Amino acid sequence: MRHATEATSWMRLWIGVGLFTIVGVTAWAQAGARDAAPAAMVETDPIRCWWKTSRTAVHVGERFQVTLTCSIVDTADARVVVDESRLDPAAVQLVPFDIVGGLRHPDVQAGYRRFFQYEYAVRIIGDDLFGRDMSIPALDLRYHVESVARQAPTLESLERGYRLPTLPISLMSLVSPQAADIRDAPADTLAAIGRRRFHGNLAFAIAAVMFSGGIGMLAFAAGGVVRRYRGPGGRSSRALSELRILNGALGQLQRVQQRALQDGWNDQLLGEVLAAIRPGLAIASNQPPPQKPVETNAAPQDGALLVTRGIVRPERFLVSASMTAERAGLRNGIAHGRTSALADEFRSAVAAFTATRYGRTAAVPGELNRALEDAIELMKRLCSERSWSARFSDSMGDAVERLRGHAHRR
Repeated sequence: MRHATEATSWMRLWIGVGLFTIVGVTAWAQAGARDAAPAAMVETDPIRCWWKTSRTAVHVGERFQVTLTCSIVDTADARVVVDESRLDPAAVQLVPFDIVGGLRHPDVQAGYRRFFQYEYAVRIIGDDLFGRDMSIPALDLRYHVESVARQAPTLESLERGYRLPTLPISLMSLVSPQAADIRDAPADTLAAIGRRRFHGNLAFAIAAVMFSGGIGMLAFAAGGVVRRYRGPGGRSSRALSELRILNGALGQLQRVQQRALQDGWNDQLLGEVLAAIRPGLAIASNQPPPQKPVETNAAPQDGALLVTRGIVRPERFLVSASMTAERAGLRNGIAHGRTSALADEFRSAVAAFTATRYGRTAAVPGELNRALEDAIELMKRLCSERSWSARFSDSMGDAVERLRGHAHRR
């Protein structure tokens, strides 16, 4: 059963590694596809710009937004450098419109193109402009292309020009002081788009985590139902792991130690010590102790270790090992590695407490306290050696040894 549990753990580990690899390769492929830039675009269309306004018809004196967006080529081999000094809100001229403010939004990189954007707050004032169409004037931009060749300095092309077309705006009457509800749809800026994208990604990530949690809880509940109602008995309990048995035995030894220091030793405490040490001796000798599921309100039995598993729906098991010092000595040759020495020490502890309880010699409290302390330390060492990290380290060491042996045979 322990081997089946380890096989299931390894299978889950490899499934997780496979999913992580698939996600990483997909992200890498998508990043490579976004970074691939066709060289022909650098020659034919290095820059594109356009206007957008928050209103197509405005009142005289009304402020509205004018947005200038440019898309330029920006790759590792070639990049377009625009003279943006003429686009600053304090320097740009859009006669006959007055610029009363503005700002520059952060750049956005999309594949082989980079987008930059200026937003201007403008207005127009005049007594003879009612009912006329005025235009955002044409704007000339200056730029040059920087080309980077392998093992060569950067090459700059001659300065070129790009002209934005005019944008017509209809003018209506004066703005009334009570016309606070005259509103049009605002222009979408790169900053607004970036905020919406961030909020969308955040909401998607939260939804994915909650969905995964829901699936996990559903699988956990379904597994509990299956474990409860499968089999002829209506409920099939999964056996305790060796580490869980050892932790239960260690807890009982520590409780016995506290009671012995307070009330002294008696036959009941000696029986509880033997019931906890014998499963440890069996595990150290590579003999899994028998275990039996019992009801949650079952009382402890003499010579058996009562182990509880779970918090929400606790399960109780009786673990008993009819191990004696002589039987463990005959089986000690089967134990290997670090557990062989622990088996010998556990055998000595079982012999000492068995002689004290069933022998004719009176028990000496001081000697029993020291023997119990030694048994607790042995149980802690065995728990450490049977932990998940120790088993994983041993598995990796065995795998490395097998690989080395295979290499030597070649």
